[in-house]
Amino acid sequence: MDGSQDGARVGLRQKIAVILMALGLLGAGELAVLTWSDVSQIAGARHAAYEAATAAEYEAAPSTAAPGKVALMFLIRSDLPTEPLWRLFLDSATAAVRGAAVGGRRGGAGHSGWEQLFSVYVHPAAGRHLPRGSLFARHEVPDRVGAVWGNHSIVDAERALLRAALHDPLNQRFVLLSETCVPVYSTPEIYTQLLSENRSRINACRDAADPNDGNRRMTWRWQPGMLQANVTRDTWRKSSQWFMLTRRHAEVVVRDVAVDAVFRAHCWTARNWNDRFCTSDEHYVPTLLAWSGLEGEATCGGGITYTEWRARAAHPTSFKEATGAVLAQMRGGCNGSALAAAAVEAVGRLLRAPRGGGGQAAGLANNGTGADAASSAVLAALGNLTSALLPPTCPMFGRKVPGSSVKKWAALLEPVMQAG
Repeated sequence: MDGSQDGARVGLRQKIAVILMALGLLGAGELAVLTWSDVSQIAGARHAAYEAATAAEYEAAPSTAAPGKVALMFLIRSDLPTEPLWRLFLDSATAAVRGAAVGGRRGGAGHSGWEQLFSVYVHPAAGRHLPRGSLFARHEVPDRVGAVWGNHSIVDAERALLRAALHDPLNQRFVLLSETCVPVYSTPEIYTQLLSENRSRINACRDAADPNDGNRRMTWRWQPGMLQANVTRDTWRKSSQWFMLTRRHAEVVVRDVAVDAVFRAHCWTARNWNDRFCTSDEHYVPTLLAWSGLEGEATCGGGITYTEWRARAAHPTSFKEATGAVLAQMRGGCNGSALAAAAVEAVGRLLRAPRGGGGQAAGLANNGTGADAASSAVLAALGNLTSALLPPTCPMFGRKVPGSSVKKWAALLEPVMQAG
């Protein structure tokens, strides 16, 4: 390399360093550190500090607020054929609220009883809208993207849902669902179970001692170009697209710039799958959490939604038949009989609890640890009934249920919802 080329390379690194300094990721005294490796390491450390400093970007719930809510985020193609099943689910939430003899905590016209426990957000395909009579029509997110399978635009749509849901400070758990997902427990059970957990249900973990770890994480999809953001092969993660995130992790996802950029550039699927096959929706969020040093705050197994994949199948199994055996299968073999009664009791206590006063059940303290406060409130409401909670490996939802089978599934799920 001649002197002019070397000088140009150094000049470029200096410009990068200045930009990082302007962003607060590099100090003025560190401009002498000109190797890309060193600059990247320093920037990574500053990035972590920046993430911590901006954790309060979204409004936190005031200390006098009611207990947290679960945000149900639907990423759909056009319509929502399973809406009758979700109506059953949300109606059971309204019944639980009325059973607790609590007036509408959020007040005002247009709010249903279920909105004291859950929030709903829908992202249809760009240019599509749900029918006016749909329960979910007024819950469509304003920002839409043209989400295409195998493309990073799927992640863009997920982030649009998260951004919309984060604007409600009471939302503390964020569940991504499709139009073919159905609940497999009642609303009190799902609400209590998810709010009691303080870790995201996503596999952001690595087991270096497992000889099959690389295959499980599908590290062959990782690209060397991702090193531009310090996304290494060791950082690469693989999980189901359908996740449940704590509020802290949801904020990390919507604030990210660096990891999103390298995924957008290097993780995509070509027409000829042999040329490139990388699906961002399975890798981006768990990799981002691992890159951010947050993998210890995940369950490492995912498990929020049951999906059956058969050998060499391009798509998961559709459950056209609705039977008790299929429901038990979707529940992962978990027995929630004890949870049903305990959850009804806990939800009643939470909704009847006085607002403010500093008690755990009084609401979410504005202390920067909303997820911990949310789970603490539910655990306090459960009291000596915490043994009824299920392991975080037990699915709360199942897919795929086709629209042609909705009536069968309604007959199966109606007594489940009424029991709650």
